[in-house]
Amino acid sequence: LEINNAVINLPKEHEQNKVGKILSYMDHAITLHEEKKRQLERLKSALLKKMFADKSGYPAVRFEGFGGKWDQCKLGNVGTFRGGFGFPENEQGNIDGIAFYKVSDMNDSCNTLTMRKASNYVTSSQISKNKWKPILNQNIIFAKVGAAVYLERKRKAMGPFLLDNNMMAFQPKDADIDYIYYVFQRLRISKHAQVGTLPSLNASELRNITIYIPSLNGNCIILCVRMNSSLN
Repeated sequence: LEINNAVINLPKEHEQNKVGKILSYMDHAITLHEEKKRQLERLKSALLKKMFADKSGYPAVRFEGFGGKWDQCKLGNVGTFRGGFGFPENEQGNIDGIAFYKVSDMNDSCNTLTMRKASNYVTSSQISKNKWKPILNQNIIFAKVGAAVYLERKRKAMGPFLLDNNMMAFQPKDADIDYIYYVFQRLRISKHAQVGTLPSLNASELRNITIYIPSLNGNCIILCVRMNSSLN
């Protein structure tokens, strides 16, 4: 076999030992972090199920000091949906300016939670010429057309930014953006897609999705949640 004839360079045994030990240490550290990541993902999954109210109006796990039934409302009552714009190919390719997000940008490893990077940016002159209206505040964005709808990917995006017409944004009005982001993480919005040549989401349909939300009273509480076997 050719591999038997491969030539490698070997340092003295003591140096081999040093190199092997440091790389082995790094592999061990990586394994520990991967296990910690898996544990945190399991904990997050449990909290997503138990810290949000079900049809009873009460969550299974609550912060100390809070009680009462959560309000049942429609998504359209807590925020507004907005579609994107057509993005002609001859306008694409800039690396400076305002981010113009496309569905494919959600694949970037930098954008797993919050959008931090776009494949295309546009200048103020482009925005003025095309009469685009940038989204100025923090929104939750997701695919609204095509097979990507079924991937159920939702991201937070800081303004100002633009979306192409295969995407949609939701801006909370009187609700916490992080809370609503995790509401969206729990929702299967793809089941509201209109089936056709291309699956698509309609804002009027999404506005009628029922959610449960606690009242915002302006208070901020920091609390350690005591986990027990009921979360496993």
